[in-house]
Amino acid sequence: MIEAIAGAIRGDRPPPGPPPAAGDSPGARVMTEALAAAVDLVAGKRPGDAGAALRRPPLRARFRDALDETVGGRLARIFALRLMISMGVATLVSQEFALQRSYWVMLTVAIVLRPDFGSVFARALQRGIGTVVGAVAGALIIAVVPGGPWLLLPCAALAGLLPYGQVRNWGLFSTFLTPLVVILIDLLQRAGWVLALDRLIDTLLGCAIVLLVGYAPWPSSWHAHLPAQLAAVLDSVARYTEAALPGMPGRSSLRRQTYRALSDLRTEFQRTMAEPRPASRPAARLWPAVLGVEQLMDTLITAGVRSEVSGQRPPEADVHRLAAALREMAAAVRDGRVPADRPLQARPDLQPVADGLAAVRRALAGEQAA
Repeated sequence: MIEAIAGAIRGDRPPPGPPPAAGDSPGARVMTEALAAAVDLVAGKRPGDAGAALRRPPLRARFRDALDETVGGRLARIFALRLMISMGVATLVSQEFALQRSYWVMLTVAIVLRPDFGSVFARALQRGIGTVVGAVAGALIIAVVPGGPWLLLPCAALAGLLPYGQVRNWGLFSTFLTPLVVILIDLLQRAGWVLALDRLIDTLLGCAIVLLVGYAPWPSSWHAHLPAQLAAVLDSVARYTEAALPGMPGRSSLRRQTYRALSDLRTEFQRTMAEPRPASRPAARLWPAVLGVEQLMDTLITAGVRSEVSGQRPPEADVHRLAAALREMAAAVRDGRVPADRPLQARPDLQPVADGLAAVRRALAGEQAA
């Protein structure tokens, strides 16, 4: 049937007739209704009540969804603000000081403070040290190697070393990149070793702006509160549980909020893992719990869809018991305690959710005991 619908679209032909019933199970009924809605859509018919899922949502709902996707989470907004302020300071510095190539300052700030949520401190430090070594190497190459085509030989060697430096660390990459840039510019406009000095000054200025403006004044950039963020995510999952399983309105918004909180938590974890070992070692022990919460959220969504399709909602008492267990774990994480080991007896349709809760509890107990 799907191939017939695709052939009708490809050949601009009328679609096939309504699909036959695939079975009596809830999944088979949903599949049949979806195929029938696809046939109506290709035929240009307005979907009926059975195809209500294909209706265009209201303008207000679409605007809210677009705004949620554009604004992003709290960490993304803070990082964008840090980058904006740092670029503004770099622009002012470039205008106030008589720099030969002031754009290198802003370029350094943008590269070091790029929004990949890695360790800004490590990037700035490695970029500065690598630029110092690379600038000295570039000045020596320009002073020793005759100008013209002979400069292509060290240029080719440095270009070949760039992939190796990129996979190692930022310092080694900058060590190879700086003399390469200096040589390429010197090929076009002979400036001598002064060009390497300009590159060094501009890069160090950019790294200083990043550390003093985009890193040090922001406590969230060098001090992560991963347990508090994990507790907030668990509370958000509990709220979604109370809305999704009974099929209450507003569950889609809660799902987006919870996934945004999970994204912020994962981002903060990845950033902390890139920091020096005193900060990254405790975060590494927390990683199994983060994975467990993500898997638990996927299990909750699956259980909510299954109950909505089958029309069999779980009892409110069971839902409240699951949410209470999540909030209890959140309180334990927030207080630095080991979560209490209380096995949950759940119905067969909620047993995967209970198993996911138990997996998160085990991960948290292992993290606290480590």
